[in-house]
Amino acid sequence: MYSTSGGHDAEKSVVSSSVSNTNNNMGSDTEKVAAESELRNENRRRTSVEVLELKDIDPALDEKMYLALDEMGWTNYHLKLFFLAGFGYAVDALQVSLQGIIAVQAVIEFQPSYDKGLTIALYLGMLIGALFWGLFADIIGRKIAFNISLFICSIFTIIAGASPTWESLGVFIALGAFGAGGNLILDTTVFLEYLPSNKQWLVSLLPCWFGVGCTIAGLVAWGFMHASDCTQANNSGWRYLMYSMGAFIFVLSVLRVTVIRLRETPKFLLGQGKDAEVVQLFQELAHRYHRPCSLTIEGLDACGTVSSAHSHSKFSMGEFLIHFRSLFLTRQVAITTALLWISWFIVGLAYPLFIVFLPYYLASRGIEFGAPSTYETWWNYALVQVSSIFGPIVGANMANCRLFKRRYTMIIGALITMAIFFGYSQVASQTGNIVYSCMISFALQIYYGVLYGYTSEVLPAAHRATGNGVAVAFCRLAGIMSAVVVTYASPSTTAPSCNRMASPPARGLLVVVEGLDRSGKSSQCQRLQENVVKAGHPAKYVKFPDRSTPTGQMINSYLTRQANQDDHSIHLLFAANRWEAVTSMLEDLRSGTTLVVDRYSFSGAVYSAAKENPDLSLDWAWNPEIGLPKPDIVFFLDISAGDAAKRGGYGDERYETEKLQSRVRTLFQQLFARLPGLRLYSVDAGGSVDEVAGTIFSHFQEAVASIDLASALQKLPSLA
Repeated sequence: MYSTSGGHDAEKSVVSSSVSNTNNNMGSDTEKVAAESELRNENRRRTSVEVLELKDIDPALDEKMYLALDEMGWTNYHLKLFFLAGFGYAVDALQVSLQGIIAVQAVIEFQPSYDKGLTIALYLGMLIGALFWGLFADIIGRKIAFNISLFICSIFTIIAGASPTWESLGVFIALGAFGAGGNLILDTTVFLEYLPSNKQWLVSLLPCWFGVGCTIAGLVAWGFMHASDCTQANNSGWRYLMYSMGAFIFVLSVLRVTVIRLRETPKFLLGQGKDAEVVQLFQELAHRYHRPCSLTIEGLDACGTVSSAHSHSKFSMGEFLIHFRSLFLTRQVAITTALLWISWFIVGLAYPLFIVFLPYYLASRGIEFGAPSTYETWWNYALVQVSSIFGPIVGANMANCRLFKRRYTMIIGALITMAIFFGYSQVASQTGNIVYSCMISFALQIYYGVLYGYTSEVLPAAHRATGNGVAVAFCRLAGIMSAVVVTYASPSTTAPSCNRMASPPARGLLVVVEGLDRSGKSSQCQRLQENVVKAGHPAKYVKFPDRSTPTGQMINSYLTRQANQDDHSIHLLFAANRWEAVTSMLEDLRSGTTLVVDRYSFSGAVYSAAKENPDLSLDWAWNPEIGLPKPDIVFFLDISAGDAAKRGGYGDERYETEKLQSRVRTLFQQLFARLPGLRLYSVDAGGSVDEVAGTIFSHFQEAVASIDLASALQKLPSLA
């Protein structure tokens, strides 16, 4: 098949010591090349059964690629490249996991109107990144894109941690995702284009780094976001997580340019007609790793001229169209390309729903199954992610096995995953919950891992990055759609999502948390809102008095002893502060947002009545509250005035005296007794924050089951 002139090998080699015997005659050279060709064909035989040969597309490029790669074989250079390419996979998964992990805390801090905005920003950035880096790598080369993509991701991940607003956080997450978004294309492309034919199956092993990235994100988050008493004013855990992970990604980006001095991939150089640079590259590698290399320019020239077309300008629309059209050059390539893109889109709907919203699902299920602690939530998350590491290991070995090969491995992985998903919908115990989650994570990666490798292997080398980029872009588009699906389909129920989406929109719940000063109301309101959001429902934290309004500023001056007010007038100001918030509260409730309210009318009435002013009775204090929205659920954090006084910060404000707090506790009991229609839960506030939060959410779930959310919200009545 090949015809070379071995007498000129030494003259054309960059490293003369690596050239085989230059005194061989033409006949011996021909015999040697024929023998090498037979060996290469044997190495390629098993792969070529399932992976498209390039012979019908560009036979010269096909022969040159295998001539350049197979003689060198596997070296430590390839091992280093496996780890460096794996970093990109880990960062891609880490970015997706970070968004899912920080979303709950960021929602608590910024109170956005649409809490899935970060998910859409993430996948939009990854979509644009996949298209940009894919085309960029085919036009300019793989090296530059491979070296700078992680650096871009690291910078914007760090900046995202300092975001002052919800909108800016979304922008920086999108920019970080743009940098990470091309790694799935670049990593497989760079690694594959250095591999000898008998090692191509290792591309399917790269996705094991997905699990590594997710596990790292979860373990670091475990350390930063374990604080159960995190309040809105002290909500920095997610920021520290972004800083740490951004710094970690920066270290990985530095390792990419220092561990090995990456040269442009040989397949890209061959596609560009740069045979001399390919010879130089391989002779340098052969010299460094003590491998034989008989590759010469004459040997490559004898294979023919590469027919891959290019436009006159690399950055023209014509160049892009050439790369795109070449993915449909023959009927077989066109069908394969289309089926791959469809597969990526379909799996892109399922995979984000499982990975991105896994923290939501496990937290909500964990409490339902009797595991309310933050420790158990992150432990379970880590177990699931570690399980995913082994899926690609099994899948890659199956793909290299004659019995399964690539396509049958994907079919088996998909069928197993489907069966486990059906079983998971009926899980009723915490043990079953985690076991099924781990099984899904493992089985899904068998399919997903081989799909990644197969996509890179089967596409034409000169247009591989473009085709791979479009495939991943379809996956990211599906990820955006998955965020919309989750908006209307809560992950906290076992009912089919189609049934829930067909139901009419329900209003949100009005939930009030009451108690003495320093009983832990603010912490528990934050925890309850967090748990509701994790369960897949929008929720807002509302605190009275709202000191940001003109009325609230007057109240603040009174509470901090900067001004005095008549008992009646200050009471009416408190009531007015609640009334001026009614319109916005009702709008949120009608939109389906649950409001978790820290203090409400009940506190307003009892604190004024507790002053023992004979002209300000409990009945008089309650009258301005009549007609306000009636809470669906009221939690009273019960603690003695003496125990409350022992907690930090007690005594800073006007009402924080033990005598007044004792009377407030008594009046709360009297008031609740005169409101018989109230759905009231008295919770012992003396336990740990985790214990109290678990009790509150358990009661919340119990109450939700008995509330008709299609009914109109009632109003506070007169006292009985």
